[in-house]
Amino acid sequence: MKVLLLTLALLLLSYIERVHLNNERKTYHNTIYLAANNEKMISENGPLRIYLRNIQGTYNGDLEITFYTRTNCTCQKFTCKAVKTEDIWFSMTYWGRNYLHVTRNKGAMGLVFLINVSEDGDVTSVLVGTGPGSDLTPEDFEIFKSKLRSLRMPLKNIIKVTETDTCPRD
Repeated sequence: MKVLLLTLALLLLSYIERVHLNNERKTYHNTIYLAANNEKMISENGPLRIYLRNIQGTYNGDLEITFYTRTNCTCQKFTCKAVKTEDIWFSMTYWGRNYLHVTRNKGAMGLVFLINVSEDGDVTSVLVGTGPGSDLTPEDFEIFKSKLRSLRMPLKNIIKVTETDTCPRD
């Protein structure tokens, strides 16, 4: 009986710890800046003009990503599971196949590098700059631009999307 109670207590503690860790991995962010090698994909009504809301780690190391797109002033919510494929890469299905790498800066900014392979085989690289507010700090914006340069994407393709983000904040 003591062994059964001890086992039950350990299972309960393990469950509480997993719930606590899972809640710590949840991050709420807004898309502030987008940049892509194909501007059409992130332009107004473009399929990769995503308004990120939440990235949450799962128990098995995958990610659950919630975002909106906006077409003709109508927001559509998506929740996609991104499966961990390598140490730092995840794969998910949305508007074709997507491979993404998520990083978090020392401050509040997050970066999502996304490679989209459409059903037609077209490849678009997108860098998403996120944060809790409506703008990045000057230091974070410089980091965003530096990352963009390292990806060999033109700075002229940077779009600030907070003004068009009228989708729910969940």
